[in-house]
Amino acid sequence: MRLQAQQIGKALHKQGVTFDKVLTSPLVRARQTAEQLTAAWSPAPEIELWPELAPKGKRRRLAKLLRAGKGQRFALVGHQPDLGVLAAWLIGNKKANVEMAKGGVALIECPDGAGKGRGELEWLVTPQWLKE
Repeated sequence: MRLQAQQIGKALHKQGVTFDKVLTSPLVRARQTAEQLTAAWSPAPEIELWPELAPKGKRRRLAKLLRAGKGQRFALVGHQPDLGVLAAWLIGNKKANVEMAKGGVALIECPDGAGKGRGELEWLVTPQWLKE
């Protein structure tokens, strides 16, 4: 998974995708993924541990914290199925099945701040799409 995270980070960087911060679950594997994701970036975005991204984290609390960072671009590193559920919640459809493969990446724009139904899914890719 570490090599996969590095490849994803390189591919995103090469495509001009940038983040102000990388927010990660405090669990070890998620932290390692966040570190590998940004390993090739210079300067690398700051990595912050957010308990709200741990399994069974509170979506509304997470959205409130994200809104506090208005105008910033965040990468969220967490766990399945929680990230897929969060993505569906942000785009406003609890019935949506946003399948986030291990190492998958989604861009969800929230121009009015994160919250239920406030996001638009711009793209969703699997690690196979991002290989160099």
